[in-house]
Amino acid sequence: MGSGDCLVAGMAAGIRRGWPLEEALRLGVACGAANAAVWEAADVTPEQAHDLMGRVVIEPVSAGAS
Repeated sequence: MGSGDCLVAGMAAGIRRGWPLEEALRLGVACGAANAAVWEAADVTPEQAHDLMGRVVIEPVSAGAS
C-alpha cells in the first residue's frame, strides 16, 4: 500500500466517521505522510497518524490561482 492509498483510506475513514470534509482530508494527509516516513509500506500506527494531524495545514485555494 502506497502513501496515496493511505491518504485515500484516511479520508474515507474520516468521512465514514462523519467528520467534516476538512478533518477527513487532514486525517488522509497525515496517514499518507506517516506512511512515507516509514520503511515498510502501511506499517503506520494510529498514533503516528494522529500526531501528524496537528501539523497538517489546510489552506483554501481560489479558482484560477497558479
